Amino acid sequence: MTETTDTNPIYPELDFELDSQSGVLTASFRGAEGKTKIDHDYLIEQVANAGFGDLFFRDEAIQNFLFKASHEDAGEADIAEKRDAEISISVTDDHMKAYATTSHAYGGTTLTTEDVIKALKNKGVTEQAIDMEAVEKLITLPFANKMQVATGKLPVIGKNGYFKWLLEKEETSVHFVGNDEGIIDFRAGKKYLVVDQGASVLKYVPAEKGSDGYDIRGHTLSGADGKDIKAERKWEGIEQAYHDPNIYVAKYKGHPVNLNPGARIDKSLQFKAIDLKTGHVKFDGSLEINGDILPGMKVQATGDIFIRGTIESALVESGANIYIAGGILGNEQEIKDDVILPEHFECYIRAKGDVHARFVSSVQIYAGHDIHLREYSMHSELYAGNGLFLGQEGGKGTLIGGQAIVGKKAVVNQLGNGTYVTTQLQIGLSDALDRHFQYLKEEKHELQSQAQTHIEALQILKTNHPDVESLDQETLNRVFEIKATINRLKHRAHELNFRIHCFTAMDTPGKYTISSRKAYPNVNIGIVNLIRKLEHEHNHLSLESDGQTIVDT
Repeated sequence: MTETTDTNPIYPELDFELDSQSGVLTASFRGAEGKTKIDHDYLIEQVANAGFGDLFFRDEAIQNFLFKASHEDAGEADIAEKRDAEISISVTDDHMKAYATTSHAYGGTTLTTEDVIKALKNKGVTEQAIDMEAVEKLITLPFANKMQVATGKLPVIGKNGYFKWLLEKEETSVHFVGNDEGIIDFRAGKKYLVVDQGASVLKYVPAEKGSDGYDIRGHTLSGADGKDIKAERKWEGIEQAYHDPNIYVAKYKGHPVNLNPGARIDKSLQFKAIDLKTGHVKFDGSLEINGDILPGMKVQATGDIFIRGTIESALVESGANIYIAGGILGNEQEIKDDVILPEHFECYIRAKGDVHARFVSSVQIYAGHDIHLREYSMHSELYAGNGLFLGQEGGKGTLIGGQAIVGKKAVVNQLGNGTYVTTQLQIGLSDALDRHFQYLKEEKHELQSQAQTHIEALQILKTNHPDVESLDQETLNRVFEIKATINRLKHRAHELNFRIHCFTAMDTPGKYTISSRKAYPNVNIGIVNLIRKLEHEHNHLSLESDGQTIVDT
């Protein structure tokens, strides 16, 4: 008969008892026939089956119990305990934040909202600083490590009042010389602003109120109000608008200057000098230049231009008058087909009104009314719609070389010089000059017609190719070529405007007079179509004509 052996282990009997006072779980065991060594997993499973699986188990207690159960017939040992959830609060050094750290609840009570608030208050945290949303989230978590649950409120410092500039920024222009080369003209200047009377220049934004804050202890943190500022007397040319005391407008037309803070309106735009730093200047208004205009520069203004220095090989144009305390110097040069100003001078002065200067040399001047020179004009071209005056205010007043063409009158201290340099003086329009005048008007009309044709061609290109980025290189080149042509035509038409204005002033009937204290041979005088060439010296020359005859007076 064969004996059979049951290999299934026989575990000791286990009992568990939880002390309601201490919350300690005690496990007991009793031996059984054929008992085997009890293991950890079996013990934990039996504890869970008994309804105590959520308690806190101490590892050393478990190991002690397993050892006793394996070596003794019966016994007991404490293996677990009930623990309530706990919370600790930490506060930052600046008392602006509080953090909560919580532990797990092992069979004990979990944290409630009241528990968290109580813990915070015990740390001195005021109720207004408690973040209730964070607290409600905290109690749903099994545990948390330094979760922010209270925050102070920082004070708000009110912003100071300030003046806001309402005008566009003056941008530096970029000019390209030549269509193919793409060379940048580094003398290109800024686009200078001009505002009309009543234009809004500044807006005052009032100071903001501050607000107090508090730390989590409830201490008040003061917040200061911003400070208001007022317009200053040095802000000339601006005043409060009648419709809004926070808006400041221009008292008169002029150039707005951003004082940051504040502003002023200059009736004229002012420069120390015109050079590479300033670039070319184009301004709708009057200009004041305290120094020189250096070679190669362009100065254009719709109003008067006042220059306390000299002009050298530059272009100066005014829609009114030009006043130059010093002289005007230029050099004759060869005519080039590609220059904007197809002349043989380097220096050009043009004014719709008068031109005043101390002296000129190798310069072309167009003045719609009078030219006044104190010392001399040498080898220059002078055009004046009304009169030419040399030698006022005690100057030498000499006209040497070149030519002068004026509308009605010439008063010159000295015509020519002792070397008998050829000098031309014309009063009134001769037939030849009148033909030239008519040609200028026809040329301007033709330029305007050509410009309009190119503008229409450019518009067709824009219509057919609305997306500029998709243009091929050939079409782009065509666009650049048309724009360059339009610019050249406009420049030439602009230059003709001054000439036509000057000749229009000349083209009026009246009495023509010439007066000179000293006149030298080789001076050619024309009055309308009448010519007189001086062949000997005159200590006093005074001529008068009605265009038909010349009379010595």
